[in-house]
Amino acid sequence: MTPRFPAGATGAVGLAALALLLNPAAALPEQAHLSLTRRVDELRLVWVSGTKGGDPTISYKQAGGAQQSVTGTSRTYTIDQLCAAPANEAANFEDPGQINTATMTGLVPGQRVWFTYGTTVDGYANSTAVPGLPANATSANIVILADMGRASASIDQLAHEVETTSVVLFPGDLSYAMGRKGLWADWFRMVEPVFKRVPLQTGCGNHDVLQLQGAERFWPPWGSYEFDSGTQGECGVPFQHLMAMDGGDSPSGERTINNNWTSLDLPGVAHVITLSTEHNFTQGSAQAKWLLSDLAAVNRTRTPWVLVQFHRPMYDSTFNALLPEEGATRAILEPVLEAGGADLVLTGHVHDYQSMHCRVYNGTCRSGAAPVGRPVMLVGGGGKTSGVRAWMDEPAWLAARTNGLGYARFQPRNGSVALWQWVFNTNGTVFDQHWIERPVHSAARAARAAGETDAPAADADPAALEAWRRARVAAWMRSERDTVGDLGSGLPVAEARAAAVKGAGMAAERGEIIDPTPLFDAWGL
Repeated sequence: MTPRFPAGATGAVGLAALALLLNPAAALPEQAHLSLTRRVDELRLVWVSGTKGGDPTISYKQAGGAQQSVTGTSRTYTIDQLCAAPANEAANFEDPGQINTATMTGLVPGQRVWFTYGTTVDGYANSTAVPGLPANATSANIVILADMGRASASIDQLAHEVETTSVVLFPGDLSYAMGRKGLWADWFRMVEPVFKRVPLQTGCGNHDVLQLQGAERFWPPWGSYEFDSGTQGECGVPFQHLMAMDGGDSPSGERTINNNWTSLDLPGVAHVITLSTEHNFTQGSAQAKWLLSDLAAVNRTRTPWVLVQFHRPMYDSTFNALLPEEGATRAILEPVLEAGGADLVLTGHVHDYQSMHCRVYNGTCRSGAAPVGRPVMLVGGGGKTSGVRAWMDEPAWLAARTNGLGYARFQPRNGSVALWQWVFNTNGTVFDQHWIERPVHSAARAARAAGETDAPAADADPAALEAWRRARVAAWMRSERDTVGDLGSGLPVAEARAAAVKGAGMAAERGEIIDPTPLFDAWGL
């Protein structure tokens, strides 16, 4: 049975009720959530059917367009795929059902789409209206939050904004199921009213995929990876089955489905990169090579902003910042993001909100004609309240911080400036609000003000601005290489190199797969 839209109607009517009449034992489609793909004319939907079997189908249409149907694929996972207790104990396992994935193609960006989804066994859910991606930066509203858990306040507040939200970015730690029975299903049921209407682009956190096994295992010598509570034996299996982010080995490579590292374009707005700090991201790793190629391929005319999200923070003003992993993460990623021109970084892991008022590199606010640094926003206050750390003295880069839970809004006004807000999930009050200017624009203005006639105007062609930025950053990094510590610690290069060699030796003794020393060959550091 293929669902049909009645003549003149905006969606399918009564299919779910009809399915129940025909099969009262059927479990209707649930846990539905959308994601974007690398193509701007597509939307992907994942949902769960309680009864296994039957072809997963989406029927969809846009105003003035013909009805289209697409058949997807299905998968599931079993208790045998989970790697450790308590997740792989029978008392803690719940059959996840049939996990279905299908992609709507040929969509007109910016136009609403109505769709109905289900299987030939369980029937179909009622159609859902999706606003569609914005046509340009002036109408984009990107929401960001992390570390939610099963507290519903943020998703309840966000439900009031679905008509004005373009996409939700989520840098990790979704459900905190941690091997406990049925909690992944509970979480997706909780967020379904929002994410079946607004695309979700999520990265993975330590409570989503930690304890990976075999070649994917990543226990670096600097971090709380091996001894973290992590996923309690899930080892990423539920997360990687229930999510379907578009992947691929390069911007033009094969279109695979993974939840580890990926990127996509919001045309006219931003290029969004999602990294995994739970997988090997050191120089020379598959992820690092992918990141380099992805940054090199960014078209600034098409996507002026570059946003990067990952879970573990580079900057933090709680006592968590004393742990070595933040400095190591910063040392490895910051030079690459600098060379590649990332404009804004979004992280989680620490369960609060912290923002920057300046562009930062190696812990220092930067200004002037060198287009160096960018704001790094910590958005881990999505809902989880356990493990909150005490504040340290305010660093010079701090704009605002709070334990008040909620989510961020990123609203670009054009290719150079954007409005940033933190919204409390209790009543929608805006706690923090300020403007962000792309580093290249502020640096170009400073250069021209200083009399540098070869500097482009701040409103110059995006490609010209990008060429000037790359040349300036390369020269700056060469001049700094003997004084900027490779480990983000301010150590001279020789001492930093010795520290990394020691860390690599510790990793080798434990039989681990990573070697941080290739960092020193990157970018001439």
